[in-house]
Amino acid sequence: KTTLLRALMGILAPQSGAVQYLEDKTRLRFGYVPQRLELDELFPLRVEDLVMMGRYPSLSPWQRPGAADRERVEACVARVGLSDRLHEPVRNLSGGQKQRVLMARALACEPDILFLDEPTNGMDLDSEEGIMDLVASFHAEGLTVVLVTHLLALVARHCHRVAILHEGLTVGKAEEVLTGERLTAIYGRPVEVTEVKGRRVVLPV
Repeated sequence: KTTLLRALMGILAPQSGAVQYLEDKTRLRFGYVPQRLELDELFPLRVEDLVMMGRYPSLSPWQRPGAADRERVEACVARVGLSDRLHEPVRNLSGGQKQRVLMARALACEPDILFLDEPTNGMDLDSEEGIMDLVASFHAEGLTVVLVTHLLALVARHCHRVAILHEGLTVGKAEEVLTGERLTAIYGRPVEVTEVKGRRVVLPV
């Protein structure tokens, strides 16, 4: 799945075929949120420093970030709910907060498409829902979001369109793609898709 994301962003070239967008790919800006933050805990990088990294691609090689860049960073940190941690070392944050910082960094580049690679990996339920609510709000504001996850419950609750990689590619509306019959065939064990209080859930049976 990570390989697919990298191919979509142009980081990896496909062995065959091509990645095509409706718009000129060279003019699109991609934001990327990895599974986890790879950072030397001894390095005293602050939240604002990490998020500022999202601004560097739009700067010339010798250009220093200006007032507009700092304003963008502050706005992105506020957008993910961490304004009170702006000047704090990243190493002091919880796992969920670090993931929010990565989301702020991705937003800092003003992306046309936001790619997220299992953004809730290893989180507790509260942090998981908080991250997914943020992602849903980005989409509601008009940002295209591509999210990779193996957590079917998240997909059923939050995703509008789904692509399943299994013996080819199946793409469609979540309610059409996530069926008990299809998931049972994929996982080789009985799976049921039902609703609880108006929300779709996926259950092994």
